[in-house]
Order: sequence, then structure tokens, then C-alpha cells
Amino acid sequence: MNPVIDVAVVGCGHMGSHHARTVARNPKCRLVAAVDVIPERAQRLASIYGAEARSTVPDGVDAVIVATPTASHVDVALPHLREGRWCLVEKPLAPTVEDCRLMYAETLAVGHVERFNPAVRAIGALQPRYLEARRLGPASGRSQDIDVVLDLMIHDIDLVLQWSQGEVVWLDAVGVAVLGEQIDTCSVRLRTEDGMTASLVASRVAKAPERTLRVFEHGRYSFLDLRTGQAVRNGGTLTPDDSRDALTAQLDAFVRAVKGEAPMPVNHRAGLRAVELADRIRAQLYQDLDVH
Repeated sequence: MNPVIDVAVVGCGHMGSHHARTVARNPKCRLVAAVDVIPERAQRLASIYGAEARSTVPDGVDAVIVATPTASHVDVALPHLREGRWCLVEKPLAPTVEDCRLMYAETLAVGHVERFNPAVRAIGALQPRYLEARRLGPASGRSQDIDVVLDLMIHDIDLVLQWSQGEVVWLDAVGVAVLGEQIDTCSVRLRTEDGMTASLVASRVAKAPERTLRVFEHGRYSFLDLRTGQAVRNGGTLTPDDSRDALTAQLDAFVRAVKGEAPMPVNHRAGLRAVELADRIRAQLYQDLDVH
């Protein structure tokens, strides 16, 4: 493979813009196409980074980054995966477990970007006994095709599953639909078979943003501020080995996977497990509501 991989970004909205910038800055990548069904959006992004504005992915690219609405992930990514092309698909992998299973491929990476957050990289391996996650933000108007579990809480679900050695054996969830028919704020408590208890709170109708984790282990307490990338353990500040932001670290891992240098840390199984647990949470949230 060439030392520089050719990348197309599909979906030129909020996240697509961030991905395009990150690709354009990486010396091991070349952003060859900005792809969107809205020509003006593709042209705007392409003109910034010297790429081609397209409505479809051009032939010959090495990798595709999919940053379209969740409901379209299968339709966008599956043809490329079936051709053996690498795809980095934004979280959640797909809106349903069935769609996630349909997308199984060795060349699939999932954009659970918090795995690469500087605070998470600095804190290293964890064995939590109790974990408290708070992920709050004001209404943005984005991701209205999915609820807050798939939109925001999915990040913390992925971290819980990464740090637990067992499956979730009990959970309790409550949520409220504020802006429409989708749940916008919710609280979840769960327990894993290896004895970890977690409390997860997510809201996209909060007054102020917050992305924090409090992790209690035997003899250790860690606090992670995912907005600032800062991590503290037993009162002492920890720093990662380098200063990369989360998207840059994620792209670096993706490039290594595309080149065959290392496996992608967040693969199809990770994306599927997160949606499976989100599905269990959502089933409980909606069971008493006349929506969904």
C-alpha cells in the first residue's frame, strides 16, 4: 500500500467537517473527496481542503469515513465493506442490532471516539467497582433521528463495556421525551456479572454542558473530565503520552489498521455490543410511553 492513504469523507455536516479537517492535517492521509447528497455542503468542505466535491464515493479510495445520519449508515457503508474497503463509521454503528449484524466486516471501525480521549488514554486500564458518568448538553438540533441513548449515552455505554469483564445482568432506566417523541434525557443504573455498578446520566436539554466520569476501584478514585481531556487519580493529575486530541488519535489508529500495522481498537464487535446494550436500555425507557 502507498505510504499515504486516500480517504473520502461521506457526510459534510458537523462531524464530517471535523473528520475532514483531521484527515487533511494527517501526513499519512490525503482527503480526496467530500461526499454529500447536498452539493453545496460537499463543495464548501471540498473547497477548504482542496478535495473533490462528490455525490458518491470515487473509485480507488483506500478508506471511507461515514459521518451521515445514523439511519443511513448501513446503506452508505455496506457496499464498501462488501468490497473489502475500510470504513470508519460514526457512532452509533447503526440504529438497530439487526443492522449492526448486517454490517459485520473485518474492515469496519466504529467511531467511539471517547476511547481516544486524552483523559481516557492517560488513565489507562481500569477495573471499576462503581462508575458514575454524566454527559449533558443543551439542545443543538442535531441527531434528531435518534434518541439521547444512541446520540450521547452510547459513548459511556461503550466505556462501561470496555472496562467490564462481564455482561450486564441488571439495569433500571427512566427517561423523558421533552422536545418531541424521542427520549431527550435519561438516567440508567446497571450492574455487570463481575460486580461493577454504573450510573449513567445523559441529557441533550441541559442548561450547561458536562462530560465527566467518576471511577471507584479498590484503593483508587479517578475523575475524568472528557471535555477538557484532564484525568485525576487519587488527587494527582495524569497526562497521556502525547498531546493528540481524540479525533487525531482515532484517525491514527484507523490509518494503522488500514495499512495492516495494527488491529483497530474499536471494531465491529465493540459497535455491536454498545448498540445491544443501548437497545436493552431503550426497551425499558419506552415501555411505559406512548411514543416510539
